[in-house]
Amino acid sequence: KANFILFRTAKPSRELFDALYAQGVLVRDVSGYPMLERCLRVSIGLPEENDRFVTALDSALEAQS
Repeated sequence: KANFILFRTAKPSRELFDALYAQGVLVRDVSGYPMLERCLRVSIGLPEENDRFVTALDSALEAQS
């Protein structure tokens, strides 16, 4: 079990952060920390919050393609 997920993006993390934020989903851009270039941190929430994040992430990644 964990209370967050950290993942690395193929594109600049700030672009993905902005796309998620525009959809009302707030994540943490941790790309400024050592060894975390292009990484975002997402807190685990309620199942419906997690579903909303995944839907927003899919949408943001499709828009960046």
